[in-house]
Amino acid sequence: MDHFRDVLTAATDRPSDDAARGTRINGGDALNFSADVGFAQLGGVCRQVDKAHDRIDYRDRFGWLDHIQPVTNPGRLAVLRSAILDRLRNRDDIDAFDLAPPEIVDWTRVDAFRYHFEARQHGKHPDLRPIDFLNGVQAAGELDDLSLEYLQRKRIAALDGGDHVAGHWSVWRCLSCEFTLGDDTFILDEGAFFQVERNFLLNLNHQIDEIALAMVALPAAEPGMRESDYNRLAVESLAPHAVLLDQQIIRSSAITTGVEICDILTSSSQLIHVKRHLGSSDLSHLFSQGFVSADLLQNDVDFRALAQGKITSLTADSAFQMFENAIETGRFEIVYGVIADWGQRSLTAALPFFSKVTLLKTVQDLTNRGFRVSFAKILTQ
Repeated sequence: MDHFRDVLTAATDRPSDDAARGTRINGGDALNFSADVGFAQLGGVCRQVDKAHDRIDYRDRFGWLDHIQPVTNPGRLAVLRSAILDRLRNRDDIDAFDLAPPEIVDWTRVDAFRYHFEARQHGKHPDLRPIDFLNGVQAAGELDDLSLEYLQRKRIAALDGGDHVAGHWSVWRCLSCEFTLGDDTFILDEGAFFQVERNFLLNLNHQIDEIALAMVALPAAEPGMRESDYNRLAVESLAPHAVLLDQQIIRSSAITTGVEICDILTSSSQLIHVKRHLGSSDLSHLFSQGFVSADLLQNDVDFRALAQGKITSLTADSAFQMFENAIETGRFEIVYGVIADWGQRSLTAALPFFSKVTLLKTVQDLTNRGFRVSFAKILTQ
């Protein structure tokens, strides 16, 4: 188990009291075990199970289980949903909310978004923002209708350049938030709630704050700008010290799918990977992309040779002859750049909770290999 990343949903083992619980016990939402008891003893067995459920001595050996727990109790879920709806209606700490597609999106096909209350001929937005959604709901006279069913029923559409729908999702699945209720901290992510142990969250945020910000002069992006268009703009801005590798796919015998080296490679050995939006799915893909590329460049001779051949076909500058031999990982910096409406928000304030967990794990894995890792907040104009 990775204590920082994994959520335990079920377990199976031999019970400590095999006379009462049999030789194997397993459970998640339901508990399963076999025991030789008569019908008259079933009530006592149920009372024992209920009493065991409330014990906390598991924390002596498995305290990390409380770091992240899915919320499944119907009563608690009702309270959390009500708290989210109240915050949305009252616009309470609206900056704590984000809207983003709940799955990996092909951004080459997405030009804009449309909310359900907008006419097909007119309304669309270059990016998703909770404030735009709430303003539109209010203008449509639907603010009093705001409920869980409303958010689950109403949809956000992604539009391509011809205003055709390239994808759509419920508002509820697109909504994310980190919030406190009493002394407890909760996460809303893709329609599910999780409770996060306070000290774990503080430690996570502290480590995210320590991730270096990239020392590369990346330009701001225009609202709704495609990733490919932004990458070309950035290379032009960094010229002649950068080469465009976006959509330059390397296929090696050691891997089953094509891999991008990065979106932008600089003569200072920075491998820059760029994504739009702060959605958990897209960010997880971004972090994985950077790790897989770095791993292959470090360990796969064929991939390295193909990568160098691709770069040489794009530039004759000797400064980019980086992968002819085994690499010294300490020379290279993996830069994760995210185009978003950052405002004055820090990484800890802006990144979704599970994206912070994934980012920290990826940074640790890369730095353990000797790579330098940094983050670039790409602003929108």
